[in-house]
Amino acid sequence: MRAVQVEAFGGPDQLRLVEIPDPAPGPGQVLVEVAAAGVNRADVLVRSGGYHRAGQPPLVLGLEGAGTVVELGAGVPQGLAVGDRVVAMGATNTPGFYAELAAVPVAQVVQVPDGVESAAAAALPTAWLSAWYCLRRLAGVQAGECVLVHAAASGVGSAAVQIARDAGATVIAVAGTPQKAAWARELGAQEALDSGSVDAQELVAQVQRLTGGRGADVVLDTVGGDTFATSLRAAGYAGRVVSLANVALVPSLIDTPRLLSQERPHLRVPDHQPAGARLRPPPRPVRAARRPGGRPLHRPDRRDVPPVRGCGGPSPLGEPREPRQGHAHRMRGAGHPVSDHC
Repeated sequence: MRAVQVEAFGGPDQLRLVEIPDPAPGPGQVLVEVAAAGVNRADVLVRSGGYHRAGQPPLVLGLEGAGTVVELGAGVPQGLAVGDRVVAMGATNTPGFYAELAAVPVAQVVQVPDGVESAAAAALPTAWLSAWYCLRRLAGVQAGECVLVHAAASGVGSAAVQIARDAGATVIAVAGTPQKAAWARELGAQEALDSGSVDAQELVAQVQRLTGGRGADVVLDTVGGDTFATSLRAAGYAGRVVSLANVALVPSLIDTPRLLSQERPHLRVPDHQPAGARLRPPPRPVRAARRPGGRPLHRPDRRDVPPVRGCGGPSPLGEPREPRQGHAHRMRGAGHPVSDHC
């Protein structure tokens, strides 16, 4: 089969179209003919050598994809059949979805409803499911609340803007350029702030002004580092701050004297680890105490995401949409506000 491999760490020019052996589904796996694959920031980091868990080249990138089941491995339970359209998630090189075929454990596969295009489904597992889990499961966003989204033009950020809006919340988007802030407004943010033109103190002041001095009910921080401290200051009384990642690659510190002086003793930080770690399939079903019926955590979450319901909800695809991995990597690396697929 054909696949796009990283032959050496570096720029987009290190992506090569190569021929590699066709995979065969093992026990409990299905073989998927890939119709579309998501392009995420993690793929760019892997390609450039900045992702510590990636391993060494050659590597087939792609954490998520959608397509059609063409073969079942031994022991696949009833409910999946050859010909089913599915969305799947995995990891770099295991299997890697920048390929024509991918052998995927059945626990990492969900059927795609009629009416949802494969390109849209392929963009769901990483960014959209992470944003949904952070906002709806961890933060418990409710209608009428105010949600502050950092890096609102990123994959997770753009998904979060739409998910929060769909939940009936007021969204304040923060993005690094006027163009990105404008794009966040197009996605549904009621307010958009350009973090590139103000310092952290002014950003917090603007959030206070927009919320009538209350602060945000929920803050989604996908940046980390100094931005995490800003997130804590921007949250209101009994606010929830969800820290998804630390792309700043510097420590995220809590200034407790300053925090306590703000009279926010009920501030909660539900999670300070990559949400994707919780979304990957667990080694065994989650205990019934955590999920009624003991079902794996990731499956019901995927089915809850609005676009997967096929009900005309938010769209995981941004503009421009571009089918070439190399071009998508250049767009991602340049910081363009796109939710892309190939």
